[in-house]
Amino acid sequence: MNPGEPTSRHPTAPGWLTEDLRTLLERIQPFGLKAPNDVPTKLHRYCLELLAWNRRHGLLSHGDLQFIVTKHIAASLGVYLGVDPTPNSRWVDIGTGAGFPGLVLKIWSPSLEISLVESAHKRCVFLQHVMQILDVSNVPLYQARVETLVARGELVGTFDVLLSRAVTDLVGTLREFGPLVRAGGKIVTFKGPRWGDEIMEAHEQGLIDPGPYALEQSFCVPWTTAHILVLRKS
Repeated sequence: MNPGEPTSRHPTAPGWLTEDLRTLLERIQPFGLKAPNDVPTKLHRYCLELLAWNRRHGLLSHGDLQFIVTKHIAASLGVYLGVDPTPNSRWVDIGTGAGFPGLVLKIWSPSLEISLVESAHKRCVFLQHVMQILDVSNVPLYQARVETLVARGELVGTFDVLLSRAVTDLVGTLREFGPLVRAGGKIVTFKGPRWGDEIMEAHEQGLIDPGPYALEQSFCVPWTTAHILVLRKS
């Protein structure tokens, strides 16, 4: 079975969750991603908390629950194929939702300096809860819209790497979120099947090649159905 294919499993059954995590961690090892000792346990607990909270707060759509590992965690870890968490670099995840990809990357790399931005109160409450029980520290969490932060002049030009998954199209990402990235910094964004059209539109809008951003990488994550673009701010 491919990672993105539907199954008939009940989304709260712990057996499939354990198996999906084991399979994912095995599949990504040949790509240089070997989980530190405590990461599988933390990811498993994170998923269990998300399943439990989702029943009360609807953090993910019901149809997405059984793909927490094979879609959401798998895609999140794909970021590390395009950008390394170098020491002292500052990252930010825009519209992190339930923590994808930012919190997953922090669990995998505890030394990663990352901030999370999420406008929905219920998701922020969940993120605070799960970071506490997993002993994930030093993660600033901003309950706000990016447009508000930029209008206030907060965090502008602060970050080396900006992450954006399923928030807006490429033009919107570059225009609305780009001010948070320093010159020479990178924007890493997840795209669907129309990623080529979005690149063309950004080019026509004068945003990339030529423009204030250059497309550095465009690749499919080999262990799941995700496409990632990496752009550098000139």
